[in-house]
Amino acid sequence: MSLAPFVHATRKKGREAFLALSILGLTLGSAYLFRGREWWIPGVNPLLAATASVLYAAFVWLAVRKTVQAILAPPTHDLAALVGQVGETRTRVHEEGSVQVAGELWSARSRTPIPAGRQVKVIARDGFVLDVESVSSE
Repeated sequence: MSLAPFVHATRKKGREAFLALSILGLTLGSAYLFRGREWWIPGVNPLLAATASVLYAAFVWLAVRKTVQAILAPPTHDLAALVGQVGETRTRVHEEGSVQVAGELWSARSRTPIPAGRQVKVIARDGFVLDVESVSSE
């Protein structure tokens, strides 16, 4: 009863009406889950059903909204900003190696051999591999 509006609400931002409809459907469904004396009378205490529904609704409302915000948030990493930054080699770098740049460990390569522990400058990026050159100590 509330599955379709719930799935619809989690797909894009700004669909709070579908989230509210989903919560209402789940609340009504849970209140009438157990049969009362008559078909239209819920089988649970209305105060208990209302309290549980309010707590559930608050949790689902916050959780789904924050989840959708996180999914739709723009990436926080700007890989293009790595070019020009200075880092340090962690292993010997030539055909391949590792460098620490911007607080992260990256795969790297260079035209000339660079020993571990040297300062390097990023001159290009090819996917997740950085092209580096040694920073002269002049």
